[in-house]
Amino acid sequence: MKNITFDPKYKFKEYTLECIEELENLGPSFKITQHINFTHTKRSATRFGYCRLDGFDKYRIAINPFLISKDDIKNTIIHEILHSFPDCMTHKGEWKRRAEIVNSRLNYKITRTSNKTLAEARETSSGIVYIPIERKEKLKHFVKCEGCGNEIGRMRMTSVLKRIKFANLKGIKSGYYCKKCGSENLKYIDKM
Repeated sequence: MKNITFDPKYKFKEYTLECIEELENLGPSFKITQHINFTHTKRSATRFGYCRLDGFDKYRIAINPFLISKDDIKNTIIHEILHSFPDCMTHKGEWKRRAEIVNSRLNYKITRTSNKTLAEARETSSGIVYIPIERKEKLKHFVKCEGCGNEIGRMRMTSVLKRIKFANLKGIKSGYYCKKCGSENLKYIDKM
């Protein structure tokens, strides 16, 4: 694989090669012809990884070195590799279509974001690691669909949340709807 390179300190080479082989076995449309350099994120304690375009058909994929779960590592690697395919830099359209194929045929759980975040550093016998925890603990603002019970949380108050909160206070419809069931009965919940 001359188009795949690894930084010397990259510690997920074995998992990455497994992911590439699994993807390429899905068929010619998943064959990796673009150049990808794998490295680690240097400053992020919350981001699992990212993919950046570094020139024509050259990508840099950085994976957080503090991930410890094999599932989190491989899901993140595949998530970021999918961004390196044509028309896949966003989480819509072609990227979403490819993620659905990977999820159904390879039994992964590739999503736009993870439901986990990296916690504070903890010292172990093997050094300092970040332990993934459920992200819901850090979320403060929620919208609950009264139609299906679907709940969406955010860490910060957004303009959409403000409009829904205002509509709830005035007893009017907010103009927003649940993406899961289509109901317009959305309720703002503050869990601060």
